[in-house]
Amino acid sequence: MIDPPEQVNSSGAQAANTRRRPHRALITAFPVVLDACVLSNSTIRDFILWAAHHALFRPLWSKDLLDEVRSTLTKFGVPTPRIDYMIEQMTTAFPEAVVVGYESIIPVMTNQEKDRHVLAAAVIGKGQLIVTENHRDFPPASLTPYQIETVGPDDFLCDLLDVDRERMLEVLMALAKTRKFPPKTIDDILSALVENRCPGFASDLQAAIETEYHDS
Repeated sequence: MIDPPEQVNSSGAQAANTRRRPHRALITAFPVVLDACVLSNSTIRDFILWAAHHALFRPLWSKDLLDEVRSTLTKFGVPTPRIDYMIEQMTTAFPEAVVVGYESIIPVMTNQEKDRHVLAAAVIGKGQLIVTENHRDFPPASLTPYQIETVGPDDFLCDLLDVDRERMLEVLMALAKTRKFPPKTIDDILSALVENRCPGFASDLQAAIETEYHDS
């Protein structure tokens, strides 16, 4: 589900229980490619990029990925100046995220043709994960030779919370402070996560809040 910026964080849903994932170790310099479907969803994008800002992983993308984000948001009616501003802010905040020189290996990638540029960027950028909702476009046979995996945004955010609960709670508080037009409460943000296919993270985040602030 794509969540244009002007439609994010609608409330009403409750954080849901979800399956437990095998823990995936992440480190500060862990390079991760963010697919266009993730970067086009403002609720998910904000959490993931704030986590990168807090040095929980190193984000990677390419010109082709950013062009795809631009095209997707345009289709959903997001004004061009708003898209331009968002991409400018991303590239300014993470100047080393842009992978270059991947174009020559796109033809030898064996995953879904429309997403071969994503895998090529991951290979050249030495990314170990691709965060995406489109797992079918990246079959294991195409990823295994490069020791790359795909992970959904819900599981990825849960992994980040497992790695550093304190910093991820700082991310949540930062989002609550910056969401002023209109203002958003913590419950609003948790509901938005559920509505945007991250129920496991919403549930784990709620549990982390209760542990951190109510169990003392």
